[in-house]
Amino acid sequence: MKNREKLTGKKHRNKKKIIVTIIILAAAAAAGTGIWYVKVKKPAMEAAQEAAAYVPATQTAAKQDIESTYQASGKFYSMQESIANAQQTASGDSTSGYPVKKIYVKVGDQVKKGDPLYSLDMSSVQSDLSANEKKLSLQEQANAIAQGTANRAVTEAQQAQTQQEQDAARKQNNAAEDTNLAIVDQLGTQVDEAKAQQDYDAAKAEFDAIDAEYQKKKKAVDDAKAAADLATANETKVEAYTDTSANTDGDPNTYADTSQLTAAKEASADAAYAYQQAVAAMGDIETKRTDAQTKMNDAKAVLDSAQSARKAADGAEDYSVGKDVITANRTQADVASQNETDNRTAAETTAKAKDDAATAAVSGQQALVDTQTAIEKAKETLENGTVYAGMDGTVTAINVTAGQTYSGTSAVVLNNLDSLKIVAEIDEGHIADISVGSKVYITTASTGDNPLLGTVIYTAATPTTDNTSTTSQTSTSGTTASATSAASSSSSSTSSTSSKNKVTYRVEVTPDEPSDRLRIGMNATLQFILGTSKDAIVVPTTCIQDDGNGGKYVTVVTFGDTTSDGAEEAATDMTGADAAVPDGSSSSYSEEMVPVTTGLSDDYYTEITSGNITEGMQIEDPTLSSGMDAGTTGGTDLLEGVYAD
Repeated sequence: MKNREKLTGKKHRNKKKIIVTIIILAAAAAAGTGIWYVKVKKPAMEAAQEAAAYVPATQTAAKQDIESTYQASGKFYSMQESIANAQQTASGDSTSGYPVKKIYVKVGDQVKKGDPLYSLDMSSVQSDLSANEKKLSLQEQANAIAQGTANRAVTEAQQAQTQQEQDAARKQNNAAEDTNLAIVDQLGTQVDEAKAQQDYDAAKAEFDAIDAEYQKKKKAVDDAKAAADLATANETKVEAYTDTSANTDGDPNTYADTSQLTAAKEASADAAYAYQQAVAAMGDIETKRTDAQTKMNDAKAVLDSAQSARKAADGAEDYSVGKDVITANRTQADVASQNETDNRTAAETTAKAKDDAATAAVSGQQALVDTQTAIEKAKETLENGTVYAGMDGTVTAINVTAGQTYSGTSAVVLNNLDSLKIVAEIDEGHIADISVGSKVYITTASTGDNPLLGTVIYTAATPTTDNTSTTSQTSTSGTTASATSAASSSSSSTSSTSSKNKVTYRVEVTPDEPSDRLRIGMNATLQFILGTSKDAIVVPTTCIQDDGNGGKYVTVVTFGDTTSDGAEEAATDMTGADAAVPDGSSSSYSEEMVPVTTGLSDDYYTEITSGNITEGMQIEDPTLSSGMDAGTTGGTDLLEGVYAD
């Protein structure tokens, strides 16, 4: 306590030590005089009594609910609003420009969805509709006549084409029959040629297969012969150089020993045997090849004879069978050519008739489409000529009058007055603390001091403003006391700031319960509940002090009464010096600085989350203790500035 007072330089609140020191000095100065008691002892005893009666100002730690809130202002709007404008047609034509014919409602009327609100004068549209409907009827009659004529032309052309194709097919069949009769005699030579060709092809295929096998075996014989010759030569060479003395060329690679000579002879014998086996195998296939070649040559001779006979029958002008076939083929080709020409002409005639019919249909249909489009537009415009309520609600504004030319603006405005919301702009420093579902206290001038409870139903993800602006925000906190709480309080602070990049975010709140005292356009004060702690240990915020090292502490004061026997001892404990305590009684107390951790705060209380502070403890309030004299709230200050021993 003493050290804290030295650091702060504040007036020492426990002034008993100073008073006792003054008493001792006064007693020493007056010793031995007759006026000691009157001039010194009596005032000193009175001062000691005052010092002994000094009590530090405290407040009581309590257990109660605490809420942290943020306050902002907003305005009431309807949750449901409908602006009843005459709609554009599906083709994009606007209904603006027509006079307002009649208004069926007035401000304050209750309407149901589908009730008529106002109508436009569409007499000119009705006249155009009647004219176009007559025009459409005449166009449909003219189109029907033109289409009938075109369809008849198509039918006649199709019938002529069918007849032509039938005649052409008949001529073609007759020519084909003549040709068939002419070639009947020719078929014998063709059949013989085909049979000879088949026999030759089979004989040749057989020969080719045997010849391929023969060539393989012949190559095997040649390879075996070459291998045998090479083995014999190697044997001779090895045998010639078995003796190193026979080496005359100086090449050591030509030396050989007995084992090498033996191996060379065995290899030579094996190669000779393989050659003999290959020759034997080739002998068998060679006989088969000769027989197959003879068979193939015989079949070729028969084929050549049959081909000569068939060519003679087909091409010789002096050979009756071939001449008749040539004549029949020429006749059939001429008939086919003429049929193709006639069929193409008939098909072209039919296609032209169809094109003419399609052109007539398209031409007439285009005119119909134009007229039908005009009719549909007129009907749609007429349908939009009467505007109906899009929802149940109350008429809150009428911006048109009968006879006025409709401009397409907000003609009639409907609102649901039973469902309201408050719209507020929240600055960027607090929007992150508010989310959908957060609870809100709502206060209005109409509903008085008792706040309504509401809920956040929307928070914007993007700002509503991002340029330089001046905003006014109010931060408010409130405390909801439990049954055991001794006090509760509320306050608010408002600041206006200008920020170059200040942004705000739209938040919407709806009251949890309807109230007949709320209206659209009313101003509301919103206290967003940012946090709630139930049955928290709280102390007045003014009791919490900074220890100078980033921590916080409170001073817990413990009071106790002493009798006359312990008065001087108690006074000594409190002041550090002996002091007389009159009247045989005194008040004593002790102080303890307790480090604490804080939680939620409102405008008056702060939650203590750690520090072993319990309900009912007396906590010194420096703001109330400062300036108090011993035993009184109105005494004279004895010391200002830094305390010194």
